[in-house]
Amino acid sequence: MDVSPAPIPPSASAARWSGWQRILFRYLLCHCLLYSLPGPLSILFGTLDKGIGFLASTFDLPLLRTGPWLVLGQVSEVLSDWTSSAWSGLATWLHGNGLTPVDVFVQPTGSGDTGAEFVRLGCIVILSLLITALWTFLSRAGGYPRLGRWLHAFARWDVAFVMLGYGFHKVYGGQFGTPSLGRLTQEVGDMSPMGMVWTFMAASRPYELFGALGEIVGGLLLFHRRTALLGCLVTIGVMLNVCALNWLYDVPVKLFSTHLLLYAVFLLAPFRHRLWALLVSGGHAAPVDLRLTRVRWLGVCLAVFGWTWAIAHLGQTHLSGMRRLAADATRLAARPQLYGIWNVESMSADGVELPATDASRWRFLAIDDGGRGWLREVSGRAQGLTVQENLASAKLNLQPQGGAAADWTVELGTKTVQVAHPAPRTRDEFGQTVDAERRSLVLRGKWGERDLEVRTVERVFRLHRGFHWVQEMPFNR
Repeated sequence: MDVSPAPIPPSASAARWSGWQRILFRYLLCHCLLYSLPGPLSILFGTLDKGIGFLASTFDLPLLRTGPWLVLGQVSEVLSDWTSSAWSGLATWLHGNGLTPVDVFVQPTGSGDTGAEFVRLGCIVILSLLITALWTFLSRAGGYPRLGRWLHAFARWDVAFVMLGYGFHKVYGGQFGTPSLGRLTQEVGDMSPMGMVWTFMAASRPYELFGALGEIVGGLLLFHRRTALLGCLVTIGVMLNVCALNWLYDVPVKLFSTHLLLYAVFLLAPFRHRLWALLVSGGHAAPVDLRLTRVRWLGVCLAVFGWTWAIAHLGQTHLSGMRRLAADATRLAARPQLYGIWNVESMSADGVELPATDASRWRFLAIDDGGRGWLREVSGRAQGLTVQENLASAKLNLQPQGGAAADWTVELGTKTVQVAHPAPRTRDEFGQTVDAERRSLVLRGKWGERDLEVRTVERVFRLHRGFHWVQEMPFNR
């Protein structure tokens, strides 16, 4: 199926399509539209809505906030809600009548591999096959070069917006965030495979940005017809890695990521012979022309529309990303001074030191964002806390779940402790410990019926050791 216009009569171009090519194209057209919509349309109206809102606030144009202008944003929401409701309703009806091989639960979970999604995919396949059969029965022999070019443009713009969305989400907000205190103190064996991937990606901000770069570059190249095939190649490389992680680590975005990969593959399929000649056989590779029209004024209009849409979308993504970064900066500025994990070195109850084997002895105290915290006992039992910090008065208010709040006195200082050698150069140094300075915290207060004194030292995780140019020994502890 050659979707690029060639300098030959349309009838001859159509004649190059064999019967199986026409049938496959009809199916792919139906499947692509049913699976993708309302994605591109929803993004278009959402871009218009945000663009008008930006103009209204920047140039103080209140008229843009009333009347028909508000419809643009509502259209985007209505399209998304209607499509979601239609598929959910169909999946629920089929399940209620015993026509689905899996259970269907319509609920917001963040998973893209739910029973409802598999039923939706099955419905798309069946509907596409039925439409293809009817279309084949009613159609005459011939090809669809012009429709093929429009489908090609639709699919690559759809993939481009998705790639940009994931890429910029990593850049501005961190798709994977940073490892939380709970994650840092979770034993590796208790992590889910997906949790392992999230921790691995979040552990290195530069690597996350490297992944974002591949997604953004692939997305940007897909927009322009001259770089579209290169964008497909980049996208295939990126999505192969994403699909491998999703499938092999049980990340529930398998269906969606696989569709993106297949989209990129099928976008290259019409030019397989030219790519083979260019990259492998060294033969003659004819130029690829993905112009949607040869009418100059119409081509100019489409180019202006496309560039405006893409630039507006990128601008809005940047503004939204900057707002998120500002919100993150505000959150970090409000982070408690005692934020972190505090390992308990000794603990006394009513003046009597508790042995390290005492099950009720604290193992560590965690002070997190948002007034949250928890402690873990030697027995492994965790206890949630509400924490309010007031270091100006040397006080820390701790309230266990279901218990009464109490003010604890705080002594914050520093202490020299023994830690594993952070940069061993020889085998002997690899097993040695060195002195390191850590913050220390002494807490005294009421816990139930007992007066406690808890001496702690802040824990610094090896995961945060940073980058080293020269490493004589692998630090793989």
